Amino acid sequence: MEGVAISQEFEAWFPDKSFHGVAGQFPLEIESHRKRTLVCKETLASPGGETLTVYFKVYASRSRVLDGFARRSRALNEAANLDRFDAWGIRTPGVVARGYRRRLGGLCADQSFIITRAADAQSLVERWASKTMPECGEVRNAVISELAEQTRVMHEQRFFHQDLKWRNLLVDEASQLWWIDCPSGHFGRFPWRFVHGRMKDLASLDHVGKDRCTPEERRLFLSVYLGTQEEDVIERWARLVVKYREKRFH
Repeated sequence: MEGVAISQEFEAWFPDKSFHGVAGQFPLEIESHRKRTLVCKETLASPGGETLTVYFKVYASRSRVLDGFARRSRALNEAANLDRFDAWGIRTPGVVARGYRRRLGGLCADQSFIITRAADAQSLVERWASKTMPECGEVRNAVISELAEQTRVMHEQRFFHQDLKWRNLLVDEASQLWWIDCPSGHFGRFPWRFVHGRMKDLASLDHVGKDRCTPEERRLFLSVYLGTQEEDVIERWARLVVKYREKRFH
């Protein structure tokens, strides 16, 4: 069982719209692939001669027989989550196509892929090598504020990224943020899940932020995220995030 969905503006770029037809346009050997993820960057050409640089990522099920049982394929989950981010005003490179292949009558995931545009940007973990480089304080504050606002918007939807790390955030030359890689994100409807989801995302950001942001910048993030300037509230949340981070990552 297989299926492929291509964004309408790119349908002409893929003459063969089958799983193998789309995947065959990329230089990856996926038939024997049983690792978690394969990814490559490639430039595609349209019938009219236009070009587009994209990332092609393939997810494979693990070796266990029932891995991915009765669950949506990871690439389809990631594509749906990136679509949600776009709808919420969170900038993403944009999904070009997605596809899946399932086994056991469609009950178990086998392989799935997602194709996204390649943003002309650099990961935040590469861009901000220290607490002072490379941008000036004003630019850094603008990026931190944008990240805090977008994280708040996501959490207000009761949605949690679950892998909100600096490497999954891109910054372009205009110092705008782009979100990528979210195959594990999901909604958390129950109160306990809401608390855990928020803390995990905030602690994941702080895992690198503690070394590459100043105390003032980390306070700015929480101030914007919480929508308050009250010192007691910010300090209480800062302690909670640090406690969760130390427990989770150490």
